This record gives sequence, structure tokens and C-alpha cells, in this order.
Amino acid sequence: MIIKMNRFMKQARREEGFTLIELMVVIVILGILAALVIPRIVGNFGEDARDAANAANIQMLQSAVDRYMADTGVVPSKDDLEATSTTGDAGWSGPYIKEWPDAPEDYSDYDIDSNGNITGGTKSSS
Repeated sequence: MIIKMNRFMKQARREEGFTLIELMVVIVILGILAALVIPRIVGNFGEDARDAANAANIQMLQSAVDRYMADTGVVPSKDDLEATSTTGDAGWSGPYIKEWPDAPEDYSDYDIDSNGNITGGTKSSS
């Protein structure tokens, strides 16, 4: 009886767990799947971030233009919004922005039209 149990224990020990080759095959398969899926997920985050940055820039610029026009009654230029001292317009209380922002990659540059509206910031077709 003891001999039979001893043989059974030795055989059970040999069959436990996975071999190194089996583990390596599973790791390689998981690595391939991750290499296919992760770029798709991360790529969407980057595009969403650029869209959000563009919307925030337009809103910030429009707010600065509106404040400048409320203070002075005239449509500002880009330089008027960044100026650190009076531009000669009565009521000026700037600077209204620290610096003119660059549009995110794949977006057109921002500008101010003659009515004081922010233009640009549209996605380039490429």
C-alpha cells in the first residue's frame, strides 16, 4: 500500500503546473494581442485630447476678445490681447491672455475676424 501511494505521489508531482514552453507561448500570444489593441485605444485618446484642446482654446480666445471689446468698444488684434501695457484704447485693462495659443496638430490657426469672432481651429482634411 505504501509503495503504491509513493508511486502515485511521484507521478502527481510530475504532472503539476505548466511547462516553460507552454508559459512562453501564452505570453507571446498575449503580447501579440496587446500590440494590436493598445495602439487603437491610445490613438483615440490623442485625437480626443486634440479636439478638447482646440475647443478650450477657441472658448478662451473668444472670452478674451469679448472682454477686450467690452472694455474698449473696439475689435482687438492678436497683439492687443497679449499686450502688457495699454494699447491706446480707452478702457483697456489687459493683458487679456498670456500668449496666443497654437492650434493643435491638424487644425488651422486661430484668428479674429472684423466682428470680433474667433475663426480657424477647423480640422484640416488630410
